[in-house]
Amino acid sequence: MLNCIKNIDKIILIDIQSQASEGETLDVNYGISAISETEVHLGTYEDCRDSDIIIIAGKDRKPRQTRNDLLYSNQKIISEIMK
Repeated sequence: MLNCIKNIDKIILIDIQSQASEGETLDVNYGISAISETEVHLGTYEDCRDSDIIIIAGKDRKPRQTRNDLLYSNQKIISEIMK
């Protein structure tokens, strides 16, 4: 996996909780800098327009929430992002 990171030029992190994103970006940037020259930035959806890979982490499952409920909740998020 480390060889894969070495071949990535840039990672853009986006989160609706911007304060958490700033800290996560700093943490990831610090960790990656030891093994790669990959740039890590806090960005926007526009920054990802021509990306080769996009990873979307949806909401966590809540107590007593069915898997289908979680699926529909995350489907709404993905639909909004894809617009």
